[in-house]
Amino acid sequence: MSVIDEARAGAFPRVKFFDLVGAVSAVLDFISPLVVGHHHRTAYIAGALAQAAGATPEERADVVLAALLHDVGVFTLRSRIDTLQFDTDDISHMQTGYHLLAGSARFATMARIIRRHHVPFRDYERCDDDGGLLWLAGIVHLADRVDVLSPRRPGEPPDLDGIAAHIESGRGTMFIPELCRPMLDLCRSGAFWRGLGAPDRIVGLGEACAPRSTVLTPEELVEVSRLVAHVVDFRSRFTATHSRGVACVAEELGLLAGLGREEALMLHVAGNLHDVGKLAISSELLEKPGPLADDEYGVMKGHAYFTNSALSGVPGLREIAAWSGRHHERLDGTGYPFHLDGSRLDLGARIMAVADVFTALTEDRPYRSGMARPDVAKVLYAMTESGALDREVVRLVLDGYGRCNGTREEAQRMARRDFENFSSSCPIEAAPLRTGT
Repeated sequence: MSVIDEARAGAFPRVKFFDLVGAVSAVLDFISPLVVGHHHRTAYIAGALAQAAGATPEERADVVLAALLHDVGVFTLRSRIDTLQFDTDDISHMQTGYHLLAGSARFATMARIIRRHHVPFRDYERCDDDGGLLWLAGIVHLADRVDVLSPRRPGEPPDLDGIAAHIESGRGTMFIPELCRPMLDLCRSGAFWRGLGAPDRIVGLGEACAPRSTVLTPEELVEVSRLVAHVVDFRSRFTATHSRGVACVAEELGLLAGLGREEALMLHVAGNLHDVGKLAISSELLEKPGPLADDEYGVMKGHAYFTNSALSGVPGLREIAAWSGRHHERLDGTGYPFHLDGSRLDLGARIMAVADVFTALTEDRPYRSGMARPDVAKVLYAMTESGALDREVVRLVLDGYGRCNGTREEAQRMARRDFENFSSSCPIEAAPLRTGT
C-alpha cells in the first residue's frame, strides 16, 4: 500500500480547496500595508459582479478563485504598488501568474483567466481564447480596477462619482460594455460597500466557490501544496527547489521516526507549505546580493509568522500549520517567530526544523555548492550541542543520510526541471549573485 493509499484509509486532514487558496491569497497582500486585503476585496467585487451579470454558479466560482490569486505573478514590491495605479501598464505579471499555475489541473481555468485579466476589451480580438473565458477575465479586470478606486480607511465613503466616471470612460475600450451597467448598479448599493468592508467577507466568498471547492483528497492536497511550493520558491532562483527538498526529507524523517504513513504524508505537505509566508517578502529582499542588514533580516524572519498566521486559519490544517510555522523554532527558545522552547515543540515541529536545515546545507544554490556529508554532520552536531535541534532527529537524518539525501536530490532535480521550464517560458529578472553562504 502506498503512502497516499494509507493516508486515504486513515483520518487524513479534510481541507477544502477554497480555504487553502484563500490563505495563500491573504499572504500575498501582507507584502505592504498599501495592498492588504486587495485580493480578497477584488474577489468579493468579482463575485458580486459575476452574479449581477448572470454568470452560472460555476463561472462565478471560477471568477472568485482567479481573483483571489490574480496578482500572484507580481514578485517585487514596486510592481505591487504599480498595480494599484488605475492606468497601470505593468501587465507582464499576467503571463507570470499563468505559467505559475497552468501546470495543475485544479488551477487551469484560474490560470487562463489570470493570463487575460488586464487585457483591455479593445484588444480581445487579438486573443486566441474563447469569448466565455475573456468574459470571465473581463469581470476580474473591472473588479480589480474598482477596488483600486475604493476607500481603504474604515468609515471612509466611496467616491461614487469618481468611480462612475472611470467606469464610463473605460466602457468599450478598457471594459466589456455589458459589465459596466451592473457594476455601476452595485456601486450605488450600500449593502455592496458594507459587504466589501466586512471582516467576514471571506465567508461569503467560500459559499460562492462551493461548486469548485470540494474537500481535497490526499493526492490533491499533495498536488496543491506542491504548486504552492512552486509559487513560493520560483520567486527566487536562490531557493527555487527548496520546499520540495524539505517536503521529501521531512516525510522520510517521519517514517524513520516510526510515524504512520498518514503523519508522514502530512509532514510532506507541511514541507511544501513551510515557506508560504515568503509570499509576503518582496523579491527585492529575497534576491538581495550580500548579507542582509539587521532590519532586513527582521523582515525576512517575519515569513515564519506569516506562514503560521495564514495556514492556522485553514479548517482541517491545524497540525500541518503548526509544523510549517515552527520550522525556525529552536529547542532552547532562541528560534522564531514565537521563541518556543522544547516543551512546546512536538515531534513534527522538530522534524521540520531538522529537515529545513538539512536541505539548506545539502542543496546546491546558484552562489555555492551543497555541503559534503562530513560538513553537514559537523553543523548539525553543533546545533544539537547548542540546544537548537533535537538530538534524536539529527541522529535519524545522519544514520539515514543516503536515503534522506537521495530522496532530496531526486525531488530537487524534478523541481529544478520545473523551474527551468517556468523561467524559460516566463523569464524573471535576475539579481546579482550572493557572495555569502
